[in-house]
Amino acid sequence: MDNAGESKAVNGAVVALNRPNGEYVSGFLGGRGQPRHPSWAPDVGPEPVAICLEECAVALLERVLSERPETPEVVFLPTRAAERYRCMADLKQAVSADTGLDVEFAYSLKTNYFNGLIDMAREQDFLVEAISQLEAQKAIAAGFEAGQIILNGPAKWWPRMLVSSPVRAVFCDSVEELETLSRRNPRFPVAALTGIRLRASSHGSRFGVEVDSQRAVDRVSVALGSRRGVDRFGVHFHMSPASIGAEQWFDLYEWVLNRARSLEKSSGAAVVCLDIGGGWSPHAFDVVLAPRLGQLAVAAMAMLPGLRTLVLEPGRGLAQPTMALITRVLEVRYLGTELEVVVDASIADVPEAKAYRHPVHVRGHALGSWSPLGAGDARVLGRSCMESDVIVSAVSVPDWVAPGDVMVIDHVGAYDQSKSYAFGRG
Repeated sequence: MDNAGESKAVNGAVVALNRPNGEYVSGFLGGRGQPRHPSWAPDVGPEPVAICLEECAVALLERVLSERPETPEVVFLPTRAAERYRCMADLKQAVSADTGLDVEFAYSLKTNYFNGLIDMAREQDFLVEAISQLEAQKAIAAGFEAGQIILNGPAKWWPRMLVSSPVRAVFCDSVEELETLSRRNPRFPVAALTGIRLRASSHGSRFGVEVDSQRAVDRVSVALGSRRGVDRFGVHFHMSPASIGAEQWFDLYEWVLNRARSLEKSSGAAVVCLDIGGGWSPHAFDVVLAPRLGQLAVAAMAMLPGLRTLVLEPGRGLAQPTMALITRVLEVRYLGTELEVVVDASIADVPEAKAYRHPVHVRGHALGSWSPLGAGDARVLGRSCMESDVIVSAVSVPDWVAPGDVMVIDHVGAYDQSKSYAFGRG
């Protein structure tokens, strides 16, 4: 059935219900006697193997190389970063306008601590998500107010209380933490809103509050109800679609809405904030999540009538394309018909090499000539003595590549930065 252009009024706002392919299945996520359509969350598809460098990136890389840097060298790509932030800010504003919800994006600090990215988050009026007091302190130093900080994770108070003013929201990682906060003097709150992270037990998560059984729901409800004079709370969940798949993520979203509704009924308090975390790759964010964000908001509003705010925590999906790593070829090895290229970067510089395929480009001998490595049988190996030090496999390397040539490992702007470490440097 063709329902392209169909719309639905929600809380006075008109929300477009078109799916990206022009079809819409009413009652997605169920809850109204209609089953969730099985094709709601299509396969993300593979990440592109070869991504060409844009002109502004080439110009910046050539400028850096003209200074003869020691390699490996990380290069920030500000034009990409600005465009990424602009697109996400536009998405946030569009969904807010369409649904009437306060849609907020919170930059996940743990992804990359580079000040340039943090400054852009502040300039775009993003919130920040922190998992420790040290991260919260960094956000304050970068110009954020405490009221723009969301605290998450099991060690959000570590190493000690460093931000004294109430933060925007705290999502408790256990019932014990929620009970501890409930006993605090309400005259001295740690956050404007207290919430809980729901544990995705079916996916083996070790984080959050278990609410799979009615007994568990009742325990959480008692803790929520024991807060003096507080009749509202927030709900958070986070499970990377890269780990469980996009379709399973949408199933989990449905489960979270149902559990949140059960907690409302049991506690008598209203869910006013829903934080759906992050973990989306840039490709998956763009082709799966962004086109469906309005529908996710509509579903949440239908299930949780008191909902006022929807929060996303883009980390990898925002930061990954914003940095590239310049590296030089150390050796070219021919193993029969197979080719191996050893470079002076390593998995210490690209610790996420196994997590996703990084685009790699080789600089031609003509100035400004760059080519992406497409599909093939060659491998690019790191400099270390670790067997696992493989930067990328199954690529095609030009037969003219020689020691001293320059390659760029792209999309290293996310956890490749915050997880990098010194290795083999003495």
